[in-house]
Amino acid sequence: MKKLTVLTAFILALFVACQNATQTKGTDNQIVSAVDLDNHPGKELMATNCYSCHAPGGGPENRIAPPMHAVKMHYKENGISKEEFVANILAFHKNPVAENSKMPNAIEKFGIMPKFGFPDKDIEQIAEYMFLADLNKNLQGNSMGNMEGKSTAEIGLSYAMSTKQQLGKNLMSAIKTEGTPNAIAFCNVHAYPITDSLAKIYNLSIKRVTDKPRNSSNLANEDELAHIETFKNALIEGKELESIVSETDGIINFYYPIITNGMCLQCHGEPNKEIDEATLAQLNKLYPDDKAKGYAMNQVRGIWSISWEK
Repeated sequence: MKKLTVLTAFILALFVACQNATQTKGTDNQIVSAVDLDNHPGKELMATNCYSCHAPGGGPENRIAPPMHAVKMHYKENGISKEEFVANILAFHKNPVAENSKMPNAIEKFGIMPKFGFPDKDIEQIAEYMFLADLNKNLQGNSMGNMEGKSTAEIGLSYAMSTKQQLGKNLMSAIKTEGTPNAIAFCNVHAYPITDSLAKIYNLSIKRVTDKPRNSSNLANEDELAHIETFKNALIEGKELESIVSETDGIINFYYPIITNGMCLQCHGEPNKEIDEATLAQLNKLYPDDKAKGYAMNQVRGIWSISWEK
């Protein structure tokens, strides 16, 4: 019986060791599986809120900020704990000044990052994911890559995120060099040409539409308005927001929500609160019939409406 007990213990220990071999060590006291990391909320938050500027793909000449794996490399100093790493990332986000940065060369090259005002919880989750994940494994970021084997929902999301990345990169560059009020003129002149050029490259139709347009050309049609309401209700009910895909006469139609964050509120928040006086004056000048103000964090501002041949 004793020999059997020892053998059983050995087999159990061997099984546990094999299981741990497929896991990643996060801190001295924490083991995080690859599956848990893939489902970590910080992964999607980072792609949604950071990759417009910090996307891992693309060449240095197209960058307006260092890629996230480079940020991690500078902030994850030898022996630093996860808690210290998260605190340092959060401190810089809350007060993005040179004294709080660990990347002086990046500041010299790209300038100081604007203050975005994302919720602390979101930044903490992004920072925790950064600390635990191997960011070098996905250096292509939101670039289109190989579509083979992807579902129509995955293909549509790739189109949406790739377009968002290009628009965000150019907008952030305008904000950094000219300030938010003057960057509004960039959106007024360049947003449509950028979107149209990407639509031609991918051979599809790409639109950003809403029930409360700033530009009347962005007013959603009847079907799109119904999808906007579906996403709004799902968000209120705390459901996971999933893309809507339909097919009509050999045309794939893809819809995905555009959710407000701290950055959006600089132009889409409450006047004289999130929207400062100079920005408000520029908005009123360029968009006298503007209906796209008064949003709060985490609201559906509109949707991506993308169509392509099956």
